[in-house]
Amino acid sequence: MSASSGMGVLGNRPLWWWVLLSFAVHLGIIWLLGERPAPRAPVEETFRTTLAENIAPVAARLPDYEDPQLFALPSPRGFSGAGWLRAGPLTHAFHEWADEQRWLALPVESLGGAFIQYVRLLTEPPPPMPRKMEPVLQPLVSDVTVDWVAGQSRLRVEGPLSGRLLQPAPQPPNLQHKEVLRPSVVELTVDERGRVFSAILVGESGWTTADELALELARQLQFQPAVTAGITLGRMVVEWHVQPPPKPAPSGVSPVTP
Repeated sequence: MSASSGMGVLGNRPLWWWVLLSFAVHLGIIWLLGERPAPRAPVEETFRTTLAENIAPVAARLPDYEDPQLFALPSPRGFSGAGWLRAGPLTHAFHEWADEQRWLALPVESLGGAFIQYVRLLTEPPPPMPRKMEPVLQPLVSDVTVDWVAGQSRLRVEGPLSGRLLQPAPQPPNLQHKEVLRPSVVELTVDERGRVFSAILVGESGWTTADELALELARQLQFQPAVTAGITLGRMVVEWHVQPPPKPAPSGVSPVTP
């Protein structure tokens, strides 16, 4: 039985050789066909529609329309722009124009006739007009009393120093000036010995010469010594009497000397 089985296997040996040979042939065919070059990728042709060609220029002018929904809305600059009414700009030419003379239909003599007739037929008196208020004249009141009748300049001391003069105050002279002068007011500072420590002009008269003279008179004042130590403040007022300056002599006439 073993001999018969061995003979069966050996008897099928040519069949195995044909199987191996066919397998080798297939491998050779695959190897030969596998060395061919890789095929080229096909070139795709550009396909453009008429709609894309018409929309491209419009989309380039409208960069803000990134949303397709906005682009689909009706717009004069969209795909439906050809159906919109487009009004041209208004043109106006200016020209010189002058109105012609148009005379009044009524004669000049009759103008105002209606008002005159109304005044004639008016029976009620016109309303009273408010009376104009007349200004009330008040006399000029001055806080400075000047003795104009005496015709002499005066000097007085006010404040705590009014009763401490050691000797009578110097008499200020009359001044020749074309304008009326205001009183010169000098603020005095007196030490405990009665001497004028400082004199400051606080009220000008309007003439520098008169103010400088008032300061010189203030430095000449002498006061009684103070009971307590310290300085005392006061005020000196000079009321100027002004006389008009003499008129200049006529030209060619020498002044008469006594």
